[in-house]
Amino acid sequence: MAFRIKTAPITQGALTKVFNASTAMGTSIARLGSGLKVGNAADDPAAYIGASRMRDNAHSLEMILRTTQENQNYMKTAEGALDEVSRLLREARSLALNSMNQPTLTQAQQDANNQQLQNISSSITRIANNTRYGTKRILDGSTGIFALSTALLSVESMAFTGSFGGYALSTTATISFTVTTAASVASVGAGQAYGILSVVGAGSFSINGVVFNTTGSTTGEELYSMVNAASDLTGVYVVYCAGAGAQASLIATEWGSSGRIDVVDPNTILISTTASSTAGTDGVAAVSINYNASGDYANVTFNRGTGKTFRDADGNTIELTPNQAVSTTTFNPGQVRVPVGGPTRFQVGIDNTSQDKVGISLDNIQASNLGRTGGNSLSDVDLISSENSAEALVVIDKAIDEIASFRGRIGNFQKNVLDSNMRALTIGKENLLASISAIADTDMAAEAAEFAQKQILSESAVAVLGNAMTLSQSALSLIR
Repeated sequence: MAFRIKTAPITQGALTKVFNASTAMGTSIARLGSGLKVGNAADDPAAYIGASRMRDNAHSLEMILRTTQENQNYMKTAEGALDEVSRLLREARSLALNSMNQPTLTQAQQDANNQQLQNISSSITRIANNTRYGTKRILDGSTGIFALSTALLSVESMAFTGSFGGYALSTTATISFTVTTAASVASVGAGQAYGILSVVGAGSFSINGVVFNTTGSTTGEELYSMVNAASDLTGVYVVYCAGAGAQASLIATEWGSSGRIDVVDPNTILISTTASSTAGTDGVAAVSINYNASGDYANVTFNRGTGKTFRDADGNTIELTPNQAVSTTTFNPGQVRVPVGGPTRFQVGIDNTSQDKVGISLDNIQASNLGRTGGNSLSDVDLISSENSAEALVVIDKAIDEIASFRGRIGNFQKNVLDSNMRALTIGKENLLASISAIADTDMAAEAAEFAQKQILSESAVAVLGNAMTLSQSALSLIR
């Protein structure tokens, strides 16, 4: 045993042990108190860098989750307004049906129905102009793609959703349109030559399930008038000439595959055979658009529509006039115009890439933009006569279909984009937090055991230091 008091190496060694034990116990106390195994970069530089980046992403995910909820509220605002528009259009259709039954209405009743229709049209336009999310109007066309027809004799209506061939439309572009399969309307040659006064004979036949009966005195004119009077039920009308011996044709009122003609005529009253069945053809077109300012083109097949209405997988629609629908030439039906700032774009990811943004075009639902048929829109029709009411019914039915399609597009966007993204983000955030916990959080059970061990070592080191100091006291006995 060395008796040195100047340097006292034994005491210094014991003091070092006390310092190390105290530092280790302090680290353990910090971990137990904060719950963090990596509380600063000195604890584990690599782990700290990874955990720090993950915390940034987790915070960004929290913001995007909140933003997605706001996006859902934005779409619910539009959906709520469209629900009221749907209700108004149902009321308008009822008024049109009532006004078509002119024999039971007085002029005052007819005028009252017409006034209601005009008020409904004004209300729909007011809803379009006043529906807002915050200060932004969302249904007046200012947040959607606008399709402008420049071929009025060829195009009845156009509507674009903002997506084309999987790309987001981001610039005003000219549409190139080629009919590759011409649309057609079903027709059947009547096969019988009845003049106005010709007697057709007694018998019965059916058109699309509707039964007609003739007597021995029924004339050709009465026969054709009978069929035309029931065209609303059968979807079929007769075209014939008044001259003696004229041949008649049955024509479907609907274009394409939805317009069928099924005739069963066992007595060959109407047609020359006992049965005939046919349907029209749905048109198919090749459409090309430069979807961005760089001039990149997308080519899309429009084969989802019926008759002379051409539609693609993204819901873009171009309805042609009858003359253009049967032509297979290439022409430019118009332009797709993108509003300033582009259509509605939602941030659904934490980065600034195309995959982190989604968009939807919100249509202009003003009455002047709904139900366009034959140059008329919802704002143009009236119910002042039975004939006008019948024309109004066609426009109203088309407006109902347009709003239903628009609502379906919004619902699809809510369910399969926003809601799906919310679920994916929630799972991603959960797993990210679990990873941060595995890297940076303290295992409290293991750390508590570690703390107990370090506490014992600290107390032991202090005791050893006390004993070391007594050795220096023993050296003094030698010089007394």
